Amino acid sequence: MNTKIRRPPLPIWLLTILILCVLILYIPMHNRYRSDYIDDAWSFSWAYNLWEHGEVFDTVFGYLDGDGGTSLFGRIYAWLYGFWGSLTGWSRPGGFVLSVLFLAGTAALWRAILRHMNYSSELICGFLFLMLLMEAYYSTAHSLRGDAMTFFLATLCFYLFILHRPFWSALVLCFAVETHPYGMVGLFYIFALITARYLERAADRQQEKKAVLTPRTVLLFTAGGLTGLAVYLALHWNYLGGLNDLAGRTGGNPFLSYFFLHRYSWRHWPELLLIIIALTVYLVKREYKNDIFIPVFTAFCLLFSILIPRGNFHYVGFLYPPFILMILFLAERYHISKWVLTLFLLFQMSQYAWLAWSQRDFSWKAYLTRLEQALPETETNTFIYGPPSGWFAFHKQNYHAYGFFGRAGITPDQLPKMMYVVKNGEMEKQGGTADLAAIAALYRVALLTEWDEPGHSCYTLELWEKKNEE
Repeated sequence: MNTKIRRPPLPIWLLTILILCVLILYIPMHNRYRSDYIDDAWSFSWAYNLWEHGEVFDTVFGYLDGDGGTSLFGRIYAWLYGFWGSLTGWSRPGGFVLSVLFLAGTAALWRAILRHMNYSSELICGFLFLMLLMEAYYSTAHSLRGDAMTFFLATLCFYLFILHRPFWSALVLCFAVETHPYGMVGLFYIFALITARYLERAADRQQEKKAVLTPRTVLLFTAGGLTGLAVYLALHWNYLGGLNDLAGRTGGNPFLSYFFLHRYSWRHWPELLLIIIALTVYLVKREYKNDIFIPVFTAFCLLFSILIPRGNFHYVGFLYPPFILMILFLAERYHISKWVLTLFLLFQMSQYAWLAWSQRDFSWKAYLTRLEQALPETETNTFIYGPPSGWFAFHKQNYHAYGFFGRAGITPDQLPKMMYVVKNGEMEKQGGTADLAAIAALYRVALLTEWDEPGHSCYTLELWEKKNEE
């Protein structure tokens, strides 16, 4: 695919600094990246419900259709993370370990892919470090969403196709899609490879005209896809009606969210500037004559972001490989790899240092302990309502997160007679204020205790008892 460029290896001092930064981020910062993130409890609770109770709907947040739980997607994720969670006590940092392992496995697969495509060791080294350091991937590794697993499976699908294992490639692709629909990106990786090979063959008149895609490959890939489809239907056939509900909630674009619509989008603007510069140089200098795969890969990832409209910034990681590849390819061509990596490292590590400083007073373990101590001893079925992160303290009890009543469509006669309500500063943003306001007139409320959570906000615990109905 690419004519290998032989360059001196990256300087030892730069490699040493990169390795130290990765170790710092993935060991001391392991459970300090986010103090409270809604999707961790949202996703891990699905695994818990399926593993412990065989429940496929999202009973914690109230998405009682295909948009939550594992009725339509995510059974493989739930079984694997459920098994891991049962071993690690359903701990958030314990769950992060599995996501980190998936990202590390994905990085190893990209190393093998790029080596197979004849890219230089210097470029591959830079690619791996950027993938481990960039927030687009670091956030994936420190999340309990299924993204890390989905990205791993999509990349494995691509690698198996490169190794001429079309049956297994298609089967793994189906597993990626079952984990999350965005796993379909693996097919677009394959489309990019096939298209680039056709373009290379057409441009090289001296090259022997071998078939890029043989009938045998197509047949085996189709067989693998049909086998994977059969597995999906066996898992989800009686819930397929929920696809209609899910279809109505798509929209947006991950690039727009990542660069402009996210709360901290400004932190990614230097990345965007670097991408724009790289694209400009690639086109103006006609670098596509030296490597046609990169622009084709980029085009297919952009096309995928349009065809599968998911406006969540997390998904940008699935689409970022060609942009990283382009930046590093040009940096190597113009002998500035060490400067690009050094500047990126300084910019990125300063952000992580700021995050660590801003959360210096918050302790996840102490936070869960204070939640558990604040709540009186209750029966397992006692209704508890509170912030998403509280699920990690009360996952064995009847816990529900902010917004549950409205999302689940709970009617007045279905409301609990008594419940404990935990309130914090994120309550309004996460839907809890409006949710409780709709039912407040039906309850008597008593304040039990309150405390200031270091590095977080003020917390209160209230007892809500339903008024007697006359």
